[in-house]
Order: sequence, then C-alpha cells, then structure tokens
Amino acid sequence: MRTYRITCLTLAIALFLSFWHSPQALHAETLATVDSSRDDAASLITAEAKAPAEVKATTAVSDLNTAVIFPDDQLASISSITATEMTVTVPTGAGDGDVVAQMGTGDSNGSPFAAGDSSTPDDTGIGTTWAITTSGTITSDTTWNQDVLVTGDVTVNSGVTLTVEPGVTVFFAPHSDDQAGGRWSDRAELTIWGALMAEGAATTPIYFTSAATQTLPGDWGGIIIRKNSTQSSLKYGLIQYAETGVGFFSVDEGPGTLSGAVANCTLRHNAYGLHLYGRPEYGSGGGTVVVDPLIANNSIISNTQGIVLRTTSGYGTAQNYATVQNNILRDNEIGMQIRGNTWWLGHADNYPEIVNNTFIDNTTYNLDIVASGSSDGSGADSDVRPTVENNLF
Repeated sequence: MRTYRITCLTLAIALFLSFWHSPQALHAETLATVDSSRDDAASLITAEAKAPAEVKATTAVSDLNTAVIFPDDQLASISSITATEMTVTVPTGAGDGDVVAQMGTGDSNGSPFAAGDSSTPDDTGIGTTWAITTSGTITSDTTWNQDVLVTGDVTVNSGVTLTVEPGVTVFFAPHSDDQAGGRWSDRAELTIWGALMAEGAATTPIYFTSAATQTLPGDWGGIIIRKNSTQSSLKYGLIQYAETGVGFFSVDEGPGTLSGAVANCTLRHNAYGLHLYGRPEYGSGGGTVVVDPLIANNSIISNTQGIVLRTTSGYGTAQNYATVQNNILRDNEIGMQIRGNTWWLGHADNYPEIVNNTFIDNTTYNLDIVASGSSDGSGADSDVRPTVENNLF
C-alpha cells in the first residue's frame, strides 16, 4: 500500500483583508485567499454580501490612503479606517467579480466577490415538542408542515418527494430505531432514494435535531442521500447531533449518480458534518459512481470531521466532482478531508472544487488530502487532485 498525504494546518500570513458583517447587518464571513508574495499592498479576501451590508476589512498594510473598488468600478464607502482595520459598505448594485484595494503603495490582487446572502441559522425558533410521530417508508409525495418526531428509519422511495416546510423541527428519537434497519440499526435516519426538499428561509429555518434531553453527537443517524438521487435540496437548515449530518452515499451499489445541494445550513455537533462517499464494487457490477453535489455558504462547526470527500474502489471507478464553496469550517477536529483509496482493478478520481472557504481553529487538520492504493501492479490507481483556490487558512 502506498499512501501520499498533503495536510494544511493553520498558516500565519501577515497580509490579508477579510470581510464580515457587523452584527446589525446581513451575515457574511471571511471567504478566500491571501497573496503572500506581495509586500506592498493588502490581499483581498472574497466575501458574499448584499448591499448595503456593512463589511469590515483587516489588513497589516499601514496605508490610510486607501480605496476599495467593487465590480463595475463601484467605489465602496469607507466609514472608518486605521492602520489595521477599515469598515466599508458594499455599494448598491455591486455584482459578481473582483474587488481591489487601491493604495499609494500599489493595488492589491483582485479577489472574487459574489453578491448574495451567506447567512446560516442558529437554534432560535427551534421547536420544543412535536405534533406527530412517524417512521417507515414514504411511497407517495408527502409534506411535513408541523413538528415531527422520527422514531425509526424513514425511507423516501425513488420517484417520491418529501417536502419539509420552513419553520418545521424534525426530532429524531435518540439511539432508537423501531425499523431496526438502514445504515445504523440502532439509530433513526432519513434515507432519500427519491428527493428531499427542505428549503427553509433566513427567518424560518428548518431544524433537524435530537429529541434527547442531554444531546450528544451521534444521537441519531443522519440525512442520507442515496444512489441516483439527484434533486434533493437543503437550504437554511440547522442539522445537529447526528452521526452524519448529511451524507451522499453510493456504496457497493454499482454505477450511479449522486447530486443535490446543501446551502446556507449550519451543521454542528455531529460526528461528520457532511460525508460524500462513492464506491462501486465487483459484487455490484463495478461501473462508475459519480458524486457531484453543491455544498455552499454553510457553517460547519464543532463536528469531529467537518466535510469528508471520499472515493474508494476495488473494481470500477469512483468519481467526485463536488463543488465546495463559501463555507466556514470552524472548531472541528478535521476541517475537511479529501481521500482516495483503490486496490485490485479500482479507480478513484477525486476532483472536487474547494473554493473561497474559511478554515478556522480546526484542531488536527484544516485540510487533509490523502491518496493511497495498491502497489501490487494490478492496475489500481488513486487520482486525488482537488482544485483548491481562494481559501483562507
């Protein structure tokens, strides 16, 4: 077995400019990279915000004669500035594109800016009890419009959509599964072969949580998107105290595709915040498994592992093309792991795009990239080549 590993711990870089909202404004976070090769101008950090959100910029450059230019040559209003910090307002009408700081010592590198809202929910508004209980298989389109307790595995069949309305709290009975099946036979889980539409709003999130009095990570199984489910969407949700907050799994099931979106969610106090795992195998006919969801604008906080992007194969090809952008990964043991492992006749292609994310205070690794495979000459290969751009460590 040969193993190649690249890890990114916290890096101390002197020059950077970071954006975040003041408490009175819309939420945004530090979301990009630093050009440490320059010593004459600050390097910009990507932000995502809506005008007229107020954002704060931090820089080590001692040049108070500064202008911040947003896309379309729009000049930001600077309300305060010191040698180490300035507060500016996103110009009305600012669109997507590069932002540049102009100083007497020179211009900074351009850094991407996206107009939008990167807010994520907390537990304000979470339910305290439930109106109904449920478990078992969902065979026709169903809507949950009131708080619900899941007492065992809920399985959404292929071709069926489960809709969870904004403001609903979905409780899971802790360490209990009256269906005694699924990935964890002793914990309730929500398994999606069809589609899950759980799209909350900034003011009315959707909550997935444990019903335990004393909550702990792993109280319930998780939200598991399965093979050939490609339309699921989770937005403005709080997902906590699960083994796997959200999983995209196609394991030993032959060829297939996994897709969907997780956006503007908070995933916290789980063993895994997000776990994307593709593996064909000989017994299931091999073939190609493709995993390519969008993971964007999420706060992934205080999990054992924040995001895991995993491809393994002993027969067939496992591919990961996920887009992971504009996320905050903070206070996890491992912020993100990208892993490929093969043996025999397996191929793993792990090519995710890791763009404009912020890694803060993850205790073991911020970003851990691992490729391993058989050295027996059988033809297995692990190709782990993520695109890692504009991230802040």
